[in-house]
Amino acid sequence: MSKELGKRGLTVIDADEISKEVCEEQVIKEQILRQFGTTNPKQLREIVFADLQKKTILEQIIHPVVVERIIEAIVDAYRRGQTKVVVDAPLLIETGVHNICDQVLVLSLDRETQLSRLVKRSPHLSPEQAERIIESQISDEDRTAQATTILNNNGSITDLIAQIDSNLGNGE
Repeated sequence: MSKELGKRGLTVIDADEISKEVCEEQVIKEQILRQFGTTNPKQLREIVFADLQKKTILEQIIHPVVVERIIEAIVDAYRRGQTKVVVDAPLLIETGVHNICDQVLVLSLDRETQLSRLVKRSPHLSPEQAERIIESQISDEDRTAQATTILNNNGSITDLIAQIDSNLGNGE
């Protein structure tokens, strides 16, 4: 969806990319290594989704820095004259970033579709691991309760693009 919004002239801030950059910073890597004994993403994923307390610890290390960088990117975009900025953040609600957004667009999808797409996107995950990942996330109900716009993401990318155009226009 971010690519489509970008094509419509909106500035897109990708929280996943920021998170990856943050995790490569020496200070963060050292904190993660001290806490978990590894900085390997696959091993970390296995550790934190097997024990949600450890997931919370990892989030406490990473999220404050990611949120700070998102805010910096928003400010930078506004300084450059951008009037519409999209924050693409899977954990927008969980991190509280939605509180600084004028609008919150949520892609809603049923659990079966979510599970199927996660396994397809990450074939190294077992169905059990994929279930644990989904279970660790805020529910679709809770996510959509925070939304100003809800797009149904159970269909094709073409369907989603049509909803983007219908609900958001061309970023104007």
